[in-house]
Amino acid sequence: MNILIAEYVISNKPSKSSESLLPEAYAMVSSAYEVLKDYGKTYVLVNKAYRSLFNIKESSIIYSTEFIESLEKFSKNFDNVILVAPPTALIEASRIVDNDKLLGPAHDVIKMFSLKDVSYSILHEINVRTPRHIVFSDRKNIELINLPVVVKPVDSAGGSAVFLADNVQSMEKTIRTVLKFSEVGKVVIQEFVEGVHGSISVITDGQNIFLLTNNVQIIKFSRKGKLSYRGGIVFLRNPELYRNSMELVERIIRGVKGFRGYFGIDVVWNSWKPYVIEVNPRLTTSFVGLAKILGKALGCLMLKSVGLNIKCALKKNIKGYVGFIKKGNVLLTKYCDNIGELIISLRH
Repeated sequence: MNILIAEYVISNKPSKSSESLLPEAYAMVSSAYEVLKDYGKTYVLVNKAYRSLFNIKESSIIYSTEFIESLEKFSKNFDNVILVAPPTALIEASRIVDNDKLLGPAHDVIKMFSLKDVSYSILHEINVRTPRHIVFSDRKNIELINLPVVVKPVDSAGGSAVFLADNVQSMEKTIRTVLKFSEVGKVVIQEFVEGVHGSISVITDGQNIFLLTNNVQIIKFSRKGKLSYRGGIVFLRNPELYRNSMELVERIIRGVKGFRGYFGIDVVWNSWKPYVIEVNPRLTTSFVGLAKILGKALGCLMLKSVGLNIKCALKKNIKGYVGFIKKGNVLLTKYCDNIGELIISLRH
């Protein structure tokens, strides 16, 4: 079995726009390689500028000059392909790679959940709670949602170009700024939900659901209102949180056909109720923490979810927590037995 890990930032030439996403990109790619390499010949699509980042043998590297072009050239030679990319590139990439090769959600699911305006419409149809929102079209619509609001491109990824606005003047200025970052020329204006920012990591074969973990997200707002994703904590253990998360995940998977493999759901918890901020039909940064805890069993579950007849040995009574936080151009990870100790260490 041959497996290709294809990530947008790592497989393209360095650029100013991708620089901030490099820590997460490298961490996800290297984690995916580590959990899958024992199950088949595993390759990584890498631009030569990033080769020095990877401490893996040359025979496992496929050199790339451009993400989409390389997928068109190489993907047909692989049994399974993992795709990680921003929304519009992910849609195009999943069109190129045959559905039966995707080690993750099918192309139709990726199309549904990569763009936020389409995603929210689908979630509304299956009665999933989301923040009130509008897609910006004219001044009249702005007044439909009470301030403060979150303004972001419908095709943002990794928390890029996401801002909080608390008055009309700053909102109008923010909309103009955020529009520049949207490849499709659309902005979502969304009510700001008070609560705890988190995510849910899931693996499914479309029928059976393995809710891997609930996670905490570390979110920071600058003085100018810019939101940035700093990191997270993996493997929360709370029965009520699990029950409510499982109910949400089941509603999404039963309501939309084509989910399989690993995917993530970003949520804000308000009085134990999850508001879905985003469904990510791909690997997420929490995957990095899960790989530290579950090891190659995580890769086994991913392969099993797309139909491989394989037995997975999962750890029992998992202990400890993994935190990860961006420091400059590196995503640092830390394991602690105690979550309080972990929070303190991440602050320093």
